[in-house]
Amino acid sequence: MSSLQEALCARRGLDPRAFNRRAVTDTPARTLAVLSCAQRSWHFPWSCLACFEYDAGGTTEILRLFFGEHEVLIEGARLALLLPEISELRLESIHEVPPGAEHTVAENAPLIRKVTVRQRGERGAGQPPRSVSF
Repeated sequence: MSSLQEALCARRGLDPRAFNRRAVTDTPARTLAVLSCAQRSWHFPWSCLACFEYDAGGTTEILRLFFGEHEVLIEGARLALLLPEISELRLESIHEVPPGAEHTVAENAPLIRKVTVRQRGERGAGQPPRSVSF
């Protein structure tokens, strides 16, 4: 983070160390912690991951993770950087970037603008893909 970014965080009363948007381990993690800006958190065991889907089309990248009866919808930029970490189950946590703090995220790191957790069957919740066409 540049000194200008640190100064802006200090002026806004934000802790620049709090903007590590993901935590990764060298060995497989047992759970994924999903943390929102609204101080809500969800914890999903990786053993319940059914599948995940990445969509780079449109103006925002979308990553969908399906855990049993729940869908975790992640919207942002550079989300493809998370794919190897998810495939190897090394991702321990993801965090939304607070509004107005996008400048604190490094340009070579995933930018997680919005995280939504929905129960399957809930309005707007998706279903895991049944078949894949190439």
